[in-house]
Amino acid sequence: MAARQYDQAIGHFDEALRLDPQSGQAAAGRASSIALRDAARKRFVPGRTVVKTEKASGGLAGFDSGDVAVQKAPDFLGRIEFEMAPPAGIRPGDAYTLRFFLVNEGKKTIRIQGVTVNTSVNGAGGGAQVPPAAKEVAPQQRTQIGEISGSWKDGTSSWSAEVLITANKGDSLKNQITWR
Repeated sequence: MAARQYDQAIGHFDEALRLDPQSGQAAAGRASSIALRDAARKRFVPGRTVVKTEKASGGLAGFDSGDVAVQKAPDFLGRIEFEMAPPAGIRPGDAYTLRFFLVNEGKKTIRIQGVTVNTSVNGAGGGAQVPPAAKEVAPQQRTQIGEISGSWKDGTSSWSAEVLITANKGDSLKNQITWR
């Protein structure tokens, strides 16, 4: 188990249980090896960036827009990217760092107003404002906007982080990374 060779450890515990089916230590070791193996197979998977704009005033001329939410076109093109360390195989007690970047795919500078990170561990969430590492991202640039870090908790079965970057004129970008 210490060498992270969980399938081999499970095989050894199975052999011990074959010899002594009543061994509580072998049963507990096997269960622990299975849980660690399953956790080691999980990866951090990013979602897709959603760009939101403020609502447009008025409706579309010549169209019935009573049941439609009309939004202004975004002032920029961009996406949020993640780098998680370690990228996989995280175990209880391991330190982790999530870095997030803003990629400006457009022709206008993106001016950052604020950054919020909401994390969820086993369904319990919490959010915090994060001071942006940069106030502007030039066109066609990828810039680190912030990071969060912590220690992986024992018993973690689900984990996700959502990053919301508020930018020019109330526009925002949002993306999520999930451990699965």
